[in-house]
Amino acid sequence: MSKRGNAATLYIYVKDYIKNLLVSGKYPANAKLPTEYELMRELDVGRATVREALLQLENEGLIYKKQGVGTFVAPADKFAINTFSSFSFTAQSLGFIDKIKVVKEVELTVNKENIKFLNRWEEGTKLRGAERIRLISDSPIALDCVYFTEEAAKLTGKNYNFDESYNSKLNAAMNNEISHISTDTTKRKAIAQEAAALNLNEGDDVVQIKSWFYIDSISSEPIAHSTLLISAQLFRYAHMHM
Repeated sequence: MSKRGNAATLYIYVKDYIKNLLVSGKYPANAKLPTEYELMRELDVGRATVREALLQLENEGLIYKKQGVGTFVAPADKFAINTFSSFSFTAQSLGFIDKIKVVKEVELTVNKENIKFLNRWEEGTKLRGAERIRLISDSPIALDCVYFTEEAAKLTGKNYNFDESYNSKLNAAMNNEISHISTDTTKRKAIAQEAAALNLNEGDDVVQIKSWFYIDSISSEPIAHSTLLISAQLFRYAHMHM
């Protein structure tokens, strides 16, 4: 296989390769995956890159490790909640009705200043998006930012209402033809501004989920991106009850 991306994002290539193994059915639930050394040799990457990819997949609930034994495919019943790729769907699955509060709508062009967090788009790509708060029973549960390309805007309509679930809207517009969703899940500490918005304490654990949406028939680049920030406690609750 040919590698894609630069050294800083090489783990994404490894992560997507492993995800494709899971989706293909070659490795069923609880099957042992290739070792780190086997992945290094197959993909021609370093150990640190493989370990970062495996850590991301473990955080998302797609795999699990047994100390001294190896890495295994997580049972399929964990897949439904592994990335919160649709917050509204997740909330409804747990018996809640969520609301969306739009904080700010934005139009921007990818440049040297913002490409660090929008690094799967080329410089010069024009985006539309919004910063939002997700609420359940009027209590703030998550923060999210959503950005999409001009191609996606044509699909969802120029007058798209950011009070709606964007992921569901885009999928419906494409007749469920989203090719794949690539995600990065990170556990970190909430900074002061985030903690205040979510009624948390500064330094509380939060989970950040970055999702990139692809429609191969339109472009090899992502058509949309979302970043969701949710308390680690709620993230664990969802895993336990789905």
